[in-house]
Amino acid sequence: MTAPVRPGTGCGRGPLFHLGPRTVGDLGGPRAAVLGYRGPDRRPGGPDRPAVLGRSARSFWKKLACAVPAPSRPVSAATAFDFWSGTLPHGGKRADWTCTRLAYADGGAAAFATLLGAQNLATGACDVGRPVSGTWWRAPSDGWYYLAAAGRGLVPHAEGSGAR
Repeated sequence: MTAPVRPGTGCGRGPLFHLGPRTVGDLGGPRAAVLGYRGPDRRPGGPDRPAVLGRSARSFWKKLACAVPAPSRPVSAATAFDFWSGTLPHGGKRADWTCTRLAYADGGAAAFATLLGAQNLATGACDVGRPVSGTWWRAPSDGWYYLAAAGRGLVPHAEGSGAR
C-alpha cells in the first residue's frame, strides 16, 4: 500500500512502480500491467522474462503510455519493442518506432505499431517477432513522405508511385 501517487505523464497514465523484480504501470485499464522493454539494439532470441526497467526504458514508457490506446479489457502485461530509433528526414525531429504487445488477462493478445515523435502516429498492426511498419508522414518542409522501418535483420520494402 502506498500514499496516492501522481501519474508520470501528461495524459493521466502512469505511474510506474517497481514491485519485486518487475515494473508495473497504469495504462488506463482496471488494473496495472507488468511492463517490458526491448531496445533497438536487442538481438532476437534473448530472454523475455519480466525485469525491473532501467532509466531509459522507464523514460520510453512515459512517452509510450499516452500513445497506447485505452484498453477495452484488462491488460496483464505490455511489452514495447523499440525497433527503430533515429532522426526523421527532411527536417524531422528524433523519433522511435515501436511495436507494443498487450497481453490480456483473458489470454488474448494484440500488437500495434506507433511512430513516437513530435506527434504520435498509430501505424497499424505489427508482429513483435518481426516488426515492420510504414506510414505517410508530413515533414516540417510540408512535403509528404512514406516512411518504413523494420526490426534488426529485416528490410522494409515499399512499392508505389510515391505520390500522395
